[in-house]
Amino acid sequence: MRYQILLLVNCICYVIVADEIVYPCVTPDAERAYCTSLFSCPHLMKALGSTDPLAVEFVRQSICLGCEAGDFMVCCGPPPSQKESPIPSPPTTATAISDKYSSDTSTNEDLLLRYKEAVKQRLLPDQRYCGYQHKDDRPYDSPITALDEFPWLVHVRFSNSEYEEQYADRCSGVLINNRYVLTDAYCGAESIKVKIGEYNTNQSVSCDPASKLEDCNEPVYDIAVEEIIRDGKKSNGPYDFSLLRLVKPVEYSDFVRPICLPIDQSKRPSPTSLVFSGWGAPNSTGIAKKRLTYNVVNDEVCYKESDWLEGNVKFANASFICTSPPINPTTLACAGEHGGPFMYSLTRRIQWYVEGIIVSVMHKEGSSNSCNDKYPVNGIRITDNTIDWILSTIRR
Repeated sequence: MRYQILLLVNCICYVIVADEIVYPCVTPDAERAYCTSLFSCPHLMKALGSTDPLAVEFVRQSICLGCEAGDFMVCCGPPPSQKESPIPSPPTTATAISDKYSSDTSTNEDLLLRYKEAVKQRLLPDQRYCGYQHKDDRPYDSPITALDEFPWLVHVRFSNSEYEEQYADRCSGVLINNRYVLTDAYCGAESIKVKIGEYNTNQSVSCDPASKLEDCNEPVYDIAVEEIIRDGKKSNGPYDFSLLRLVKPVEYSDFVRPICLPIDQSKRPSPTSLVFSGWGAPNSTGIAKKRLTYNVVNDEVCYKESDWLEGNVKFANASFICTSPPINPTTLACAGEHGGPFMYSLTRRIQWYVEGIIVSVMHKEGSSNSCNDKYPVNGIRITDNTIDWILSTIRR
């Protein structure tokens, strides 16, 4: 291992050059590429050494993670003389822009400016880095989630000890940067730590049995919750957001990455279906991270299943999400899915965004196993007000 000091555009980094690490990203030219060490990207190194200010500026705009990844990371696309090879795209989960996401133009422009400032201050990940996962860079049609799928999902814990019935009250959350987890009010209220990089609940390290190589994830690790910040008032009940500030930053890897926030309302779609994940289970047997796709349906579909739901949602002034399982689902949601993200992907760049947070996996009254019920899953949508709260709350 060797150490170097790099001076780049008024930013001094102590660089540790180890084995090459690559993450998906998008270059300033909107090319799909990988976030890797500057020293592993010859054409950007050459550009940096030139006297052309435009070339140097292009390198500056290519920075992915700055010094936070243990190296100086840039989005290294193909040299100008080469064209990018096509990357297979998964089915889209988004459609045209919907009026329900429309907001005051000046308000959204202000949020965009504040977001760009947050990126400069390393408070939020750049849109060229967030929401990408290696699973989308290769053909993958298995109903079983890949080891590196949904790397932004975390397991929120209420206790330091393992206990028999914990499966019935699991919570999830989603990484929005390397220090903050977004979840719902219930999951945030009693949280004491989060498990980072988990795939199977009963395994510290999980491996892909179908892989010809020894394909395993990194060991799961815990980070304590330093602070719990709620968006609204406690009287809003469960239909509210919580931010969990961790005692130290997470370490990004193939299995730990942040998701994108829906900052720009002008580019926000109206999904007809949403993807979510979690570790909900009917018993204490270990369970792998799921992949579930439910259809977005009218709010009344959820309201009719509970006498109190509509009143609670309206009292909290929440933007409500109601989803329902497909006609012939291969897997159903369980109670332990709440707190996790409703997600959608944009096909053009295969980039994932968080649409909202799951609050309730509904089930038949008196049912002892919600995993068998074809009932709706509901939650709260991220709005401009939510983004404003996040930008006003997060700090280094």
